[in-house]
This record gives sequence, C-alpha cells and structure tokens, in this order.
Amino acid sequence: MKLKHLESILSRIPQHAFPNPNIQLEQYTTSPHLASSVMLSAYNLGDVGEGKAALDLGCGTGMLMLGCVVMGCDKVWGVDCDAEVMEVARENLRVMM
Repeated sequence: MKLKHLESILSRIPQHAFPNPNIQLEQYTTSPHLASSVMLSAYNLGDVGEGKAALDLGCGTGMLMLGCVVMGCDKVWGVDCDAEVMEVARENLRVMM
C-alpha cells in the first residue's frame, strides 16, 4: 500500500482530535500522515499485517489502532485510561468498519 492511499483512508476517521485533552495524560492528536508513515514502516519491518496482532497502549482516538486494522492485522486491541477518549476510539472504529 502506498503512503498517500493509507493516509487517505485514515483521513476519513471522523474525530481526530481529543474532545477534552488532559495535559497530565499528554494527549495529543496523531495526524493521518504521521500514522500512515508509522504503519508503513512497521509493515516494512514485518511488525504489522496479515498474521499479526497489535496492541495500541494509550490509543487515544484510535488512529494507530485503526491503521493496524487497515494494514490487515488479524487482531487489534486499543487501550486507554481515559474512558471518554476510549468511546471516541470505539465510535471511530464503528464508522471505519
């Protein structure tokens, strides 16, 4: 998959930003471009893709988690200590699926 194609898919995620960012949790947005670059690097290293599982700790709105889904990982988990942002990640996953 090409960078621009993956970036285009991830840019369709409806909510990129945190609804109420918590400075103590260092919450910041991962752009579709950055997530695509990370995902393609991980794919080229053989760390994500078919036959792989991924765990996104501190998943926030789910950008990297969803990148793993798009890259074809068999199982993907996202975890965050902020319940409000986890609901955003769940909603983003529902929309993307």
